[in-house]
Amino acid sequence: LACSLYCCPSSGGSTNDTKKNVDGIPDFHMDSSIPIIIICHGYMSWRNQMLLAHLAGGLTQQRYHTLRFDFAGNGHSTGTFCVANFEREFQNLQAIISLVRDQLQCKVACVVGHSKAAVTMFRTAVEQETRTSKTARIPCFVNMSGRFYVPDQYDVSKRLSPEKVEELNHNGKIVLGQPQGGRELTMTLKDVEERKSLDSSMVRNIEHATVLTVHGSCDEMVDVENGHEFGKAIGKHELLIVEGANHNYNGLRHMQVLVN
Repeated sequence: LACSLYCCPSSGGSTNDTKKNVDGIPDFHMDSSIPIIIICHGYMSWRNQMLLAHLAGGLTQQRYHTLRFDFAGNGHSTGTFCVANFEREFQNLQAIISLVRDQLQCKVACVVGHSKAAVTMFRTAVEQETRTSKTARIPCFVNMSGRFYVPDQYDVSKRLSPEKVEELNHNGKIVLGQPQGGRELTMTLKDVEERKSLDSSMVRNIEHATVLTVHGSCDEMVDVENGHEFGKAIGKHELLIVEGANHNYNGLRHMQVLVN
């Protein structure tokens, strides 16, 4: 997994934004008493997307270190691209959390999940509920533009042309577009079934952590109503609607609001 670590300037640590694998993170001489915020990218994206890179930089001014990474099959990380594969992305995030705690010797202050990554972020929040130790639980999660999934509501025909749907059913997979970074971008029937099975009602089991949902009022990909659905389901929840913001928050236009 390729990672980028931004150190809080006041800690005297260095900032590293080069391609580094999880197992090869060097000694940054960072202040381990300062907690880390982990930032996860969305579908067909990567850690250096403008929104996430600038958010990471802005949060270091709030006295946090930040670490963002590419899920397997995306960006600079190894592996094949996959539309779904939520289990692999969950395991990726657990590896990053272990890296922060065991190798960097820092606490995880928060996990931020943008768009598709909210699925992995919420699963982490739910599964840590079984841990009895407070120190083993991450106290805060931020859901940026995540979708509230209801089982069996996903209709691939609304997202693909009739020809592509027929090809998918006939061949079991389709090519979504031009290769990126030497990777073929494909969708499989397994991806579709996995997507259909997602159920966001699991977030009702989050009791200890606090969740902030941030959603743009003009989100063209995931309607803002999804943010309200999370508010209904989660006990310790706050909803921030960013007026005029789209799915990616119009680049840098709303960055100060997001950092604050």
